[in-house]
Amino acid sequence: MKFSYLFAGLAAFVVIDVLLGGGSRSYLLPETIVRLAALPLLGVGLFLWFDQSPTARQPGLFWFWIAPSCLAAMQLVPLPVGLLGTLANGAIPAKALSLLTNPPEWRPLSVVPSATRIALFGLIPGTGAFFATLFLGARERQRLIFLVMLLAAVSVGLGFIQISQGANSELRFYAQTNLVGPLGFFANRNHFSALLYCSTVLAMGYLAILIKTEGASRDASRHRRFAFIALTIAFLFLFIACQLVLESRMGLALEGVALIVGYFAFFADFKEGRQSGRMTWVFLGAGVALFIFFVVFGLSGLVERFDQGSEDGGRVGFALTTLKAALAFLPFGAGLGAFPEVYGVFETRELLMPGLYANHAHNDFAELFLETGVFGLAWAGAFIFWWGRQIRRNWGPHPESVGPVELILSRSGVIVVGLLLLHSLVDYPLRTQTLAVVMAMACALMLKPFAANVWWAAPAHRGGAARKSELKRSSNALRGISSRRARGPGAQ
Repeated sequence: MKFSYLFAGLAAFVVIDVLLGGGSRSYLLPETIVRLAALPLLGVGLFLWFDQSPTARQPGLFWFWIAPSCLAAMQLVPLPVGLLGTLANGAIPAKALSLLTNPPEWRPLSVVPSATRIALFGLIPGTGAFFATLFLGARERQRLIFLVMLLAAVSVGLGFIQISQGANSELRFYAQTNLVGPLGFFANRNHFSALLYCSTVLAMGYLAILIKTEGASRDASRHRRFAFIALTIAFLFLFIACQLVLESRMGLALEGVALIVGYFAFFADFKEGRQSGRMTWVFLGAGVALFIFFVVFGLSGLVERFDQGSEDGGRVGFALTTLKAALAFLPFGAGLGAFPEVYGVFETRELLMPGLYANHAHNDFAELFLETGVFGLAWAGAFIFWWGRQIRRNWGPHPESVGPVELILSRSGVIVVGLLLLHSLVDYPLRTQTLAVVMAMACALMLKPFAANVWWAAPAHRGGAARKSELKRSSNALRGISSRRARGPGAQ
């Protein structure tokens, strides 16, 4: 099995990210380890980006992806308090500072600079994963999504062990967590659910690739391909079965969306009628089996969750209070990561919960508006517009140069991004490090692979003989230069 060193490094980081990045508190040690592990990946990704020829670069894409980090860094720049007080978002802090005996003369735009520094540090994993995935070839991207599927399946297995051990299981890795049901490597069942529906889309895409390349497979590799097909179907069953017992309402709804959209994106438009009909019967049979499984094991718990209307009211109240606070900190926002400290000032008595506090708004767009102001909201709108263009590119007329594998990979990324955006309306999945990295890799899957100019980052299809040939040419060139130098400057 041939792959680049870049893929090996990214794969190792993804393993660390899934194992340790399941919490949503930015200051914990596991999240810190993930961010430190992402630093070399970010450096390599940026090196490969700037190593391209100027004509191959896309400056707009680079600055668009770096913009959140630039905005957070700008919020940390110290400004004179007098100037800050004239800004709308500096009025409240300026009044508070005026009550101090020795008020500071300079302070940044962020109300909580320490939280903004941590949040800025937290942007590293997603940025590094995005730029690294851009330079993976199609074969390595397939292996990457298989790795995500495999890690999700391991998390499902861990979740079922947690169920068998009950609320006091030692395999629950986070103190503040749901004490009932499977959690895997996560602190929140809704975020575990998000990884499952993302993995469902990736598994359906991977299965479609295996089927679409059936005619191109050699007889010697057919047994291995059939084994991967069976394993992928088993992964799909695991993801959906665990989703049914997780009792995450939004997660279950998005799982259904993932199955329906994934079927029409990967299987319903097959040109081969026999394959299309075969997959239709496979999905219908699996659907009946999973429905029976859901009725037996998951229906009662889900009905109880839908009867709990207080949680829905709380989410709406969180979002409305967050929007109210955001208006007080226009135009620059309160600072990335400053939500927990700022929200408490505007929280009403009706939303107070004994022994609990709101660490997030349960609406990523409202929280982004509070923390980054109109600039963050404009960036989110531009991102959604860019995502919409990818939808049009993937479902519109396709140029002949786009093969079926590249199209499936790109569609997988589009669907995963769309599901996470929908989930962000009622929760905060992208505040979890694991899901932020999955989102970043999905964004890179939507784009064609970028060419790497160094042999250690070359895609797999340029591996083996191509790399040896490249090294041989380089060695011969160096040998020729050395011999000419030995003969002197006038030698021919």
